[in-house]
Amino acid sequence: KVRHPVKISFKRKRARKRFTVSTGAKHRCSECAAIFRWPADLSYHHAFQHSGEQLNVCPETSCGLNFQFPYQLTNHQRATGHHDWQVVCPVCSKRFGSQRFLARHTVASCNRYKLEQKKTDEQ
Repeated sequence: KVRHPVKISFKRKRARKRFTVSTGAKHRCSECAAIFRWPADLSYHHAFQHSGEQLNVCPETSCGLNFQFPYQLTNHQRATGHHDWQVVCPVCSKRFGSQRFLARHTVASCNRYKLEQKKTDEQ
C-alpha cells in the first residue's frame, strides 16, 4: 500500500518541525528506499544519487572528483591546490576566488584557519 504525503502548510518552521517529529513523517526515496526527514533532502538525494548529474565536480582535469555538497568541493580544492584562486589574505595566506570573499574574511577567521593549519601540520 503506497501512502501519499499530505500537503500541510505552516506559518513557522518550528511548527513544521514539531509536526514532523511528533508524527514521525518521513520521506522515502522510490528508487533505493533511503529515508529522509525533509522533502528538500530527498530532492537533493535524488538529484545527486539517481540522476547521473555531476553537481560539484573538481575543475582540475586530472582529478574530476564529484562531491555531494559544495563545501566538500571547496575543502578538496583548498587541500589539494586544485584551484586558481588569486586573492590571498596577507595575515594567514588563505586564498580566495575574489576580492569580495577576502573582504568578508575576518581576523577571527584568520586565527581559526591558522589553528587548523597548525593541527594538520602536527599530524
